[in-house]
Amino acid sequence: MLPNQAEELDPRVRRTRQSIVQAFMKLINQKGFQAISVQDITEQAGINRATFYAHFPDKYALLRGIPLRRTVGARHIYQGSEHRKWLD
Repeated sequence: MLPNQAEELDPRVRRTRQSIVQAFMKLINQKGFQAISVQDITEQAGINRATFYAHFPDKYALLRGIPLRRTVGARHIYQGSEHRKWLD
């Protein structure tokens, strides 16, 4: 789910998304993309699953929503995956 302009101005939304992205990137470095679940992300970010799903429909959308410069390291982890199409 992409943010609309009203959400972009809300600092709570920005902080939540930042927390989700930071947790996601930390987990990718620790476990690799395929081993990460939404539950892992929510536990690491300190949020509940409903909050995650209010921002992203799944971990693939989260990966697509992160700026490329932050996912360069993640891309090589994910390259061999059968779900590689989600990056494109």
